[in-house]
Amino acid sequence: MEIKQLAKEDIPELLNLRIEQQKEYHECLNEEEKSIVENTRKYLEENLNKDLYMFGAYINDELVSICGYIVWLSLPTMANIEGRIAYLCSAYTKTEYRGQGIIKELLNKSLEECKKHGIKRIKLNSSKENAIKTYSKLGFIKDETAMILDL
Repeated sequence: MEIKQLAKEDIPELLNLRIEQQKEYHECLNEEEKSIVENTRKYLEENLNKDLYMFGAYINDELVSICGYIVWLSLPTMANIEGRIAYLCSAYTKTEYRGQGIIKELLNKSLEECKKHGIKRIKLNSSKENAIKTYSKLGFIKDETAMILDL
């Protein structure tokens, strides 16, 4: 297995895996799929390796798993004086490669890169029990304070 930071030339493969993830989590995309594909492609082209950093695991030259983080700025706090926060995103492994520890390696790579760049706080969202167990083993703690309003 090879792990690498993804670049612009990897966008087609990255996009395919991201859409596969969305289909799994949202069962099907139907008529919205074309818009999601185009909006995701545009986002990747504009943000990859600027404030979005993605890593991929390859087996036999096939991208089988992805994970990354987005860096955003918040108001500084005593716990995070610089206000830089990483948001872990798009942790996904193709079904046939699950249970092999691949995502854990990608998560560790993402965390290592965050540390290298001086990021002190990392957030994520997940409702999948297996994922929550993995994140907990890496030291993440559940925070019950978040609320969401979709407009």
